[in-house]
Amino acid sequence: MDHTRRAFLILMNYSCLVCECKAIALRETIAGLNICKCENCHLVFIENVGLIANCSAPGTETIITDPAFTAKAVSLHKERCTRVSRMVDSRIKTYESLLGRPLKKILEVGCGDAAWAKAFIERGIQYQGLEIIPSLVDFSQKKGLQVDLCELQKWCRWEEYDVIFASQVVEHVTTPVAFILDAVKCLKPGGIVHFDVPNHSGLISLVHKYLHANRRYGAIEPPHHLIGYSPLSMKTLLERANLEPVLVEGLRNDDPRLGQILLKSSMLNRLVYVLGGLIGRGSLLTGIAKKKGSTP
Repeated sequence: MDHTRRAFLILMNYSCLVCECKAIALRETIAGLNICKCENCHLVFIENVGLIANCSAPGTETIITDPAFTAKAVSLHKERCTRVSRMVDSRIKTYESLLGRPLKKILEVGCGDAAWAKAFIERGIQYQGLEIIPSLVDFSQKKGLQVDLCELQKWCRWEEYDVIFASQVVEHVTTPVAFILDAVKCLKPGGIVHFDVPNHSGLISLVHKYLHANRRYGAIEPPHHLIGYSPLSMKTLLERANLEPVLVEGLRNDDPRLGQILLKSSMLNRLVYVLGGLIGRGSLLTGIAKKKGSTP
């Protein structure tokens, strides 16, 4: 099949993971996998992604993160905590500005090595981490951190947290609407969710999309990244849970308030971050939304 025909082939047997629209187009094939795009909310995903996720992590609806990435995070835990200590105050200030009240309890889903935990705790904020990789949970618990081996949908702590934070997690979840609805249940009224994912519409993703560099297509990078979000699909996801989006934007990866834990960046990477930010195509797609209602 030539590229032109492939771009307009409508797959009638699939619906979008986010908006459930049936207008799904086959856009590209990479590494033997078909890449589908929702013509409504612009989510992109690998065909049969749910089956692939079950093979990745049997009994879950999650595509496991590259083990090399998690191993590196653990090996650099001390350095990551130091970096977080320089970011946390501006992060808390941002959260409290959106909440309109002090931040008291935070839940981090897919917390990895729980690098954020100590900084929040030292500032009097109750921190709870959830993780589905046993070795990471064991690592954190040995450090005395409050981290549990549990999926969000099984964490029945209704209306308990001011903020639920998940960095580089949502793109691994094959049932994102159910995931965010479970998050909403755990939020206090007026609480906020804060998700970030690779930006399929970001500058770096656009380069990979057109060059097919390193067997990538935008934010799609088999076998660990099989779902790609754009600002529209992120906004649609937040609204499906009856949340009020307050920020949906492609930020710089090194954003001082909401960025990732970056230890060292080359001059080229920093230049790309700046350029992506200037043209509104930062690589860190950030979605923050508020639950309706308020608490004293």
